Amino acid sequence: MNPSSVPEVAMPSPPPGDGVPDMPQLTLPFPSRINPHTEHLTHHLEEWAHRWCGAGSSGPASWRAARFEQLVGRMFPTPAPALFELMGEAVVWLFLYDDALDPGGPGDDPDYAGHLTAQLRPVLDGHCAVAPADPLLGSVWWLRHRLLPLVGAAGWRLLAEELHGFSDAMRREVLARTAGRTPTPAEYLAARHATSGWHILTTLVELGAGPVLPDTVRGGEAYRSVRAAAGDVACTVNDLLSLDKERAAGEAHNLVFALLHHEQCDLPAAVGLAHGWLDARLDDYLAARTRLLAAGPGPARPEVSTLALQVSGFEALMRGSLDWSLATGRYGHAGSELTDVPKEQA
Repeated sequence: MNPSSVPEVAMPSPPPGDGVPDMPQLTLPFPSRINPHTEHLTHHLEEWAHRWCGAGSSGPASWRAARFEQLVGRMFPTPAPALFELMGEAVVWLFLYDDALDPGGPGDDPDYAGHLTAQLRPVLDGHCAVAPADPLLGSVWWLRHRLLPLVGAAGWRLLAEELHGFSDAMRREVLARTAGRTPTPAEYLAARHATSGWHILTTLVELGAGPVLPDTVRGGEAYRSVRAAAGDVACTVNDLLSLDKERAAGEAHNLVFALLHHEQCDLPAAVGLAHGWLDARLDDYLAARTRLLAAGPGPARPEVSTLALQVSGFEALMRGSLDWSLATGRYGHAGSELTDVPKEQA
């Protein structure tokens, strides 16, 4: 799937030595877009990092190199500043939480991961009068305080369930890792949407598009197929481009490593299998998108234009993740340039 009209992003060559093997070129047939308020978000997220990571820590400096504002701006190109800022906080919280449970620190302690999951629930439900001292909990308390008036009780309930689901999935990942067990590809894929925060990101897309979708639509086969296929595309792109970082950190929860272990093949072959999976799921997404938009409105079903906003949001998540992963210092691509975005798309 590589027609001449498709905007392409070429992956930079891997570092010499023990870096990841050469990979096929990664492309997605969606336009590169960016929120016009992204520059302002840079300052907002720096203030957030200073507050919740500590001004004296390496957090703010390392996050500047990661260019998280570019990720948020490209994944959410349309929201107005007030909602856009809070979306940014939710996204960087995912990274803060993920990094806190990396191997070699608290991520080696299943009890700590379980404690976080248990303590997050009352914060999400509004049962804490003041912000907890732990930054992973206090930042969510502050997020709820400001986001609830913007998205309403129903919107916050949706997001709260996904935030808690992410925390519980991370707890289970820590349990599996400390047990020394590499997941099978099927097990890995079943958990990946939760541990990547994909359901959180798609819920933010829904909240940014307007009123929450009816349960009959969100739980329907057509919508779930679109969301699942888009998630597999975004997660596989991230797994391929973060492979070198995770390999160095001893992190086994990556599709390439799951395939390598399960298929008993070498690393280049596992990379090829992962890329083949990416191509297949992209085809699945495009077919599911056609089915979803062709069904038309009906009882308890939103207008096609509303669903089109959702679909456009999913595609911004996929393409934004690709563009950012190629350029962020987090994955060792700091010298790469982000794809230019025409002014009319900004």
